[in-house]
Amino acid sequence: MKHLSILMKPASSLCNMRCGYCFYRDEAERRAISSYGIMSGETVRRILCSVRQDLSPGDRLTVAFQGGEPTLAGIGFFEDFFAAADELMQGIQLGYSVQTNGLLLDDAFCRLFAEKNVLVGLSLDGPSGVQNRQRPDEAGRGSYVRIRKAMELLRFHRVEYNVLTVLTNESARHPVSIWNWLLKEKIRYVQFIPCLDRLDAENSSPFALTPSRFRDFYRQLFPLWKRGMEEGQIVSIKLFDDLVNLYLYGHITACGMTGNCTVQYVVESNGDVFPCDFYALDRYKMGSFLTEPPSKLHSVADSFLTDGRDYVKESPCYGCRYEKNCFGGCKRQKNSMYLETGRCCYAELLDDILIPLLHFSQNWLSRQ
Repeated sequence: MKHLSILMKPASSLCNMRCGYCFYRDEAERRAISSYGIMSGETVRRILCSVRQDLSPGDRLTVAFQGGEPTLAGIGFFEDFFAAADELMQGIQLGYSVQTNGLLLDDAFCRLFAEKNVLVGLSLDGPSGVQNRQRPDEAGRGSYVRIRKAMELLRFHRVEYNVLTVLTNESARHPVSIWNWLLKEKIRYVQFIPCLDRLDAENSSPFALTPSRFRDFYRQLFPLWKRGMEEGQIVSIKLFDDLVNLYLYGHITACGMTGNCTVQYVVESNGDVFPCDFYALDRYKMGSFLTEPPSKLHSVADSFLTDGRDYVKESPCYGCRYEKNCFGGCKRQKNSMYLETGRCCYAELLDDILIPLLHFSQNWLSRQ
């Protein structure tokens, strides 16, 4: 059975927030056309028809909606998309997720997402002070109260959701506060997303995470998480889950964590396809799903794809004790997670937490 995933941007780079660190706005501003507007119904059908060419009955297609802010396309877009997929993808298993800032989530959206079993990634950067400072709306107003209401709506309608928290160089100073916030808000699934610097930045953004700050955040978070798990305060933290899956079971559950790029099929609202959300730039355009299926475009991405085994030979990662499992990690995240002035901060973090994490996880899972 084949499993194909595509990442769609129904509202292109349009957004109703003005986060100070937005990597996709930075990318969009570097393209000849920064925004392609709202995806049309005709474009949806042509994309689905192209993708269907590479699928056979019993195969699985996962569609992740991102942005910008995908809900700006309107609830009608999603209703029409799901209807078109049901029609054109008969015999194909369908799965959906959406990453949203939550400002437009209401009862109607939540009912639809519940009906279609859409996994929602809700962007929320921490306690109110952090969220309001880092993620104001387009008028410059704080957003915490409104996003918290969206989280309550998701719970009310029993929509499965994860919280996506961008870890900036400032917020990473406060692991205890963030942990206490997770417990207070009863957040059970969280992914901390390292805040990237701007592409080709000469002067680093104040938001951009540094590897040493990344390391220290998780060093302090791990014992809090471990104690919480022992006391029945169950919180799934994506990095810990990824490490357990990789080192215990040999499963890769995060793109780039072993140094190898994979094609994500990022689909802009005009049908153009890019290999990676971090590199949705004109020079990396693979083609268009309006004219070609995924299998015809994959070879175009060869110049973009990297093999970590080649990369580490020319980096401080060469000879690292974790080299065979890491291979330098994601090339776009190396300056926020892995390497800082010749030091491998990621290896230093693993030295502190990996063995205790694996031992604890094995014992905890054996008791479930």
